[in-house]
Amino acid sequence: MTLVFSVAELGSSYSSSNNGSASGTWSNVSSLVNSSANLYGTFSPTKSYTIKGVLSDKFSRTEFAFDVGTESVVKSISKDGIGIQKIWEKGALDVKGDTYISGKLYVNNTEVKTSFDKTDILNMVYPVGAIYMSTSSANPSTFIGGTWQRYAQGRTIVGVSENESEFSYVGKTGGAKTHTLITSEMPSHTHGIGSGNKFVGNGTGEGGAGLSATSNSYAVYSNTASAGGGQPHNNLQPYITTYIWLRTA
Repeated sequence: MTLVFSVAELGSSYSSSNNGSASGTWSNVSSLVNSSANLYGTFSPTKSYTIKGVLSDKFSRTEFAFDVGTESVVKSISKDGIGIQKIWEKGALDVKGDTYISGKLYVNNTEVKTSFDKTDILNMVYPVGAIYMSTSSANPSTFIGGTWQRYAQGRTIVGVSENESEFSYVGKTGGAKTHTLITSEMPSHTHGIGSGNKFVGNGTGEGGAGLSATSNSYAVYSNTASAGGGQPHNNLQPYITTYIWLRTA
C-alpha cells in the first residue's frame, strides 16, 4: 500500500509533491486509522493550503483532499504591533474579524462618528455658501434643513476669474438680455453707388441736368437710403431653467 501527498496554496492549480513522513509504502499494513500526517516543509501561518492525498495498492486507487486554514490564534505580539485572532502582519493593531468598540474612536485626534444626524450630513454635503439646484420649487430647508434663499434668478452662473474684471469676485453681476449697437460697435463697412448717369434736379420743371459718371469728375454730395430698424438684438444663449438656492445659514 502506498500513500503520497501533494500541497498547493488554496485556490492555486499548481501543487508540489511532499515527501514528509506521512507519505510511505507499506507491505504489511492494510489500514490507517487516525494516524498523523506529518508533512515536510515550512508553511506560512497566514496562508491556507489544499492537501491532496492518493492511497493506492495493486487493486485500487483512492484520492482525497482537504483544506487547512490559517493558524488559529487569540493574540500575537511582535516588536512592531499586535495581532488579534491572527498573526500580526502590519500596523500597530492588526485585527481579523469584527471589532466592537464601546467608547469613541479617534483617528489623528479626530473623532470617527459611527452615526450622523441630519445637520452633520447637511454640513458635509451643503456647507454654508453652497448652491443647490433642482427642478422642484420646494425650499431645501423643508427636507434637509438649513436656511436657504433663491439665487441667480434670471441669470446664468459664471465661475470666478480673478484675472478678468468682469468675473473677479463672488456675486458680481453683469451682462444684459438685449443690446442696441452704437456706431463704434458696428463692423466697418461701405455702401456703394452704381455707375451710369446721375441726374441732379434744379428745383424747377420735370427734368434735371444730366451728369455722366464716365466723363469728367464732378463732386456730388448725397446720403444713401437708410436701412435697419435700430432695435436691440437678443443676447440670450440657448438655455433651460431650474431652481437655484444658496445656503446662508
